[in-house]
Amino acid sequence: MEVFTPLDERLISQKAKIRRISMYQKICLNCGCDFLASHDWKTYCIPCFIKIQKAKESQNLTHQSICIDDEMMLRLIRLCHPDKHKNSEASNKATVFLLSLRKELKGE
Repeated sequence: MEVFTPLDERLISQKAKIRRISMYQKICLNCGCDFLASHDWKTYCIPCFIKIQKAKESQNLTHQSICIDDEMMLRLIRLCHPDKHKNSEASNKATVFLLSLRKELKGE
């Protein structure tokens, strides 16, 4: 698919002219403003794209919060305790991780 509409040459950057990159005049799905896109699949202007990415990142951070009650935490520690696994390196690392997580969850 070629360019949607003939573009005003003044809007195309010198770099695009030199490389002869096709530019697409698009309408941002978020704010509705017109913008130039280097690819047809781009649907958001740069400011909206950045806002959306930051919102996604902050959502990912909140999804990483862990909510484990004390009973479940003790059960997990007992299940992977080194005494039950011949003092293996993996069980030691897992137990150390769970103990530090328990302290973090308790706010210590």
